[in-house]
Amino acid sequence: MLIVVLLATGTTGCTVVDTNTPVQRAVTAIDDALAQMSNQSDKWRDILQNTIAKLTDQAQATIRNELTDLMQSPDARIESQL
Repeated sequence: MLIVVLLATGTTGCTVVDTNTPVQRAVTAIDDALAQMSNQSDKWRDILQNTIAKLTDQAQATIRNELTDLMQSPDARIESQL
């Protein structure tokens, strides 16, 4: 009886995640960047620039701005000169 009720109400126990939302795209871009940095830490600047380019949605502007600020920080400029 319970199975019939669950089937009748459409409850399957599965959750569908929309992977095309600005938040999900931002999470994916950052996850990808972290994975790349763990393998190629010497290319962090290129990885961050590529990540910034992926964050194009208005909802992702805060993250994009923070990454840009990070790249322009005095520590980043000093490290790139070493």
